[in-house]
Amino acid sequence: MDGGGRLARSLRSLRPQADLKAAAIGAAVLLRARLGLNRGPAKPRLEREQQPHRLIAFLERYLPRRAGVAATVLMLLAAPV
Repeated sequence: MDGGGRLARSLRSLRPQADLKAAAIGAAVLLRARLGLNRGPAKPRLEREQQPHRLIAFLERYLPRRAGVAATVLMLLAAPV
């Protein structure tokens, strides 16, 4: 409280709850490490439908980055007003 008997922060502040949540997450991480239950990152599984088309994979591999942005800007500049 401040000198006038008022609270210095909002009553609806989420700060204490956020602190408890962070502490619980930290405790869970430490417990997993202590028990040796650490799991590696999950590997994404690509199904046949999710794999990119061969042409798209080729273009993504061999075209430099931002080539699409440069082509779009050139087309907009070349377009008649």
